[in-house]
Amino acid sequence: MSKKINIIITGKMTDGTIRAKLEPLSRIESIENIYFIRKTVGPQILKVKYLKLPSICELSFFNLLLTPLFLAYYTIKLKASYILSYHIIPYAFIAAIGSLLTGKPYFVCQTGLLIQKMSERKVFWFLLKRIILKANMLCVPGTASLEFWKSKGIEDSKIKILHSTIDTDIFYPAQFNERAYYFIYTGRIAGEKRIDFLLKAFASVCSQHREVKLLVVGDGPLLDKMKEQTDLLNISENVVFTGYQQNILTWLNKSKFIVLTSYSEGLPCSIMEGMSAGLIPITTAVGNLPDIVINGETGFCVEKDDIKSFVNYMNHLITANPDEIENIRQNARRIIVEQHSHYISIKKWKEILEVI
Repeated sequence: MSKKINIIITGKMTDGTIRAKLEPLSRIESIENIYFIRKTVGPQILKVKYLKLPSICELSFFNLLLTPLFLAYYTIKLKASYILSYHIIPYAFIAAIGSLLTGKPYFVCQTGLLIQKMSERKVFWFLLKRIILKANMLCVPGTASLEFWKSKGIEDSKIKILHSTIDTDIFYPAQFNERAYYFIYTGRIAGEKRIDFLLKAFASVCSQHREVKLLVVGDGPLLDKMKEQTDLLNISENVVFTGYQQNILTWLNKSKFIVLTSYSEGLPCSIMEGMSAGLIPITTAVGNLPDIVINGETGFCVEKDDIKSFVNYMNHLITANPDEIENIRQNARRIIVEQHSHYISIKKWKEILEVI
């Protein structure tokens, strides 16, 4: 492709997700600029320019009313070739309106699984299906999501597995010996992450292995409550809460195994970062996690309410022989490098743009 392309984006993403989505896109030679319309300026990424919405758009009503108009205006002014939307509600609808006003094609990109649950509502699905069918493509985070949309009548040709990916040159295994923490959790301390479930499982592990430590890296509305729970479970000396940390790799390199007990996920960057850095994951089998966490091969996956199995796998890794640990560690990194790295995302985007 010799023609230079400008892309414009409407969506809702954290800074970490912006990097995971846009860094690979920015490395494609044919893409000249990526414009992101949002309420605040995001992280600095090559070719990415932020178009800040007026402060009145902080109010939901005005955001829904004005953002499609700003999107259409900038799409024309900046000569954007394609519109991308991330976080379907409301941004797929905003992208569809922008496309209608400008005649430019748009992509719908799924983040998380809430949209799948909402799609079971008949009236909402009636509207959303038309948005998806008019889009050039529906990008989904993994196999489970792909199968869900197929079951809703969306054709294979319309769906592409294209998710957040990891810079595997940055998230690289360090020396594995002499790590202070056996287990690490990275992410928000919020209800859907079920840190209470994790702490209960870890308390059971501590009853057999008093020296084991858990590192909880992140902030959120339930942080203080989870600290109180460690006191109630008598594991406060075994659990370290760091709060929000910008350099996650530093903390991954202090740990051996990464854990996640969420009841809902798309395909979380936190687990991919840990696996790329050579940590073995233990997770709940939610969303698209079974795509990367393969039992006994790249890690361990349990049903979301099976705390007994979660505890058993934690105990198993503590006492497993070094050869088994090293084999799973290598497999965990390999699946991220081969299927979920920036390189793979770049390759998929090039294929999409060439076809279009």
